[in-house]
Amino acid sequence: MEKYGWDKNRNEGLRELERIIASRILARKYVQKQILETYLKIYKEKRETEIKGTTFYPNCSKEDAYKNASDIMGRLRSSIKTFYDSDEGKESDYEISFAAESGDYRLRIEPKKNSEQTKRQHETVSYDELKHFVFPYRPLITRSIIFVFYLIAPFLAFISVVILFVERTHSPWLIFFVGCVGLILSIGLGYTGRVLNKSCTTGLAYYITKYFLRIAIQDLALVSYSGKCCVPECKGNIFLSNEFNKGTGYIAKCTDYPDGHRFSFDLITLKGERIRA
Repeated sequence: MEKYGWDKNRNEGLRELERIIASRILARKYVQKQILETYLKIYKEKRETEIKGTTFYPNCSKEDAYKNASDIMGRLRSSIKTFYDSDEGKESDYEISFAAESGDYRLRIEPKKNSEQTKRQHETVSYDELKHFVFPYRPLITRSIIFVFYLIAPFLAFISVVILFVERTHSPWLIFFVGCVGLILSIGLGYTGRVLNKSCTTGLAYYITKYFLRIAIQDLALVSYSGKCCVPECKGNIFLSNEFNKGTGYIAKCTDYPDGHRFSFDLITLKGERIRA
């Protein structure tokens, strides 16, 4: 069972409970202090699986116990927040909080986030995925297309170079045009084959400008990813770029400040965090 940090930080959690109980915030809140003292006893004895409404109100019916517990937990939640907003609470290295907004009365103990971590938490971006073209994905057919592209590209390039060299004295402008078109097509086929192969391997591959090829279970799509810059006072848009970092993957950049407002990209969650130099 998940222990909400009590498996690693039990001693710190017990100290935090004692500090909150003894704080000025709960000086006259006798019922809340009694609830926290019950928590303290439970966590000292490692009986957190017993935490439920009837634990705090054993002499009431089950329905009344949960009703009373829900009411007192709401007030206790507010008192704990007030404690950590106070000068006394700001000195804590660890923080007590409820595991859930409602229904689960267990407490969580975790190291307090420093100011830099808190700032990073707010500097996250959500991406929108825009599909421009979608094709049914068939692994065998896709692999065959990649093979054909890889096979045709060098052959077409060779023929184009031969045409340019051998036939340069006959209709030079027409031959030059045909040869150049052949070279461009060969480069395009080779590049497309490479991108297709990479998308089949990684799930997402940069194609051109802000477009990517993304492979899913049943489709292959030409997509782009964008979002709003979350840096305060910046109103720019964020687009996923071709810049790649081994640690964060593709990097998204802000249109207003591309060198400073840069974000990571998670293909699964479509979320990203601020990347700092």
